Amino acid sequence: MIRNILNVAMMVLLLLNMNYRFMGNAFHEIGGVVLAFLFIFHNVLNWRWYVVFFKGRQSIRRSIVVIAYGVYASFTNNIGEKLLMQSFFVGWGEEPSLWGFLLDHLAIVGCYVSITYYLLCLLRKRNM
Repeated sequence: MIRNILNVAMMVLLLLNMNYRFMGNAFHEIGGVVLAFLFIFHNVLNWRWYVVFFKGRQSIRRSIVVIAYGVYASFTNNIGEKLLMQSFFVGWGEEPSLWGFLLDHLAIVGCYVSITYYLLCLLRKRNM
């Protein structure tokens, strides 16, 4: 239970921390330090995950929905330009609401997590 709460708290803190324009400098700096400590704590709590990395199952239908919306949100928020440092990351894009920002960026993270998961599953089957 504490792991799930920690995961959600880290994701929300990361998204809020990326939203520098509305949260301000003090929150950005303090949030970054807190996020670093939460990241370390998260990895300590989940050390067994590294041991059983290739085990587990995900629903393919749920993943397809998340991947589809994540790809859409990646393009509408110009994530590629931001990752390649072709434009400044200001956190918002065209969506003016906090909830739109959170939904888009959670979907983007979920998209690439799902893609990575299924690519690793393919690699595991190929190496067997």
